[in-house]
Amino acid sequence: MGLLMDLLYTNKTGKLAMTALDVYAQKALLVTSNIANVETPGYKEVSLKPFEKALKEAYKPAIGMTKTHKGHMGGANTLKNFQPEVVISKEPGRLDGNNVNLDRVMTEMTDNSMMYNAVITAAKKRGMIISSSIESK
Repeated sequence: MGLLMDLLYTNKTGKLAMTALDVYAQKALLVTSNIANVETPGYKEVSLKPFEKALKEAYKPAIGMTKTHKGHMGGANTLKNFQPEVVISKEPGRLDGNNVNLDRVMTEMTDNSMMYNAVITAAKKRGMIISSSIESK
């Protein structure tokens, strides 16, 4: 099982999937925190700065550059250090200072759950392909 795990998670695609899963899990925690504090006076909604573009940039190596340092070319090394940015909403809130919009947060939770499940499904399919190619040899 060690070889299969190495094949699944040590190359750039595997690291991208693992990083995406970590980020979606972190986003889920923030969303549930917002839901839990919907009635807390003065609570400000927290979220992750849109990270899909930053994640793509971390995955993509720089083109036409000379590698003088192990972190200069992006890709897997950059993914290892990728951290999404947490932001506090500056939207105006209710009279009690709380600015959580429950409808929007519930939609965000649904979207995040669908993306998390899509990455899990893709990782499973990738694992099945790699596993079947190992077994057929």
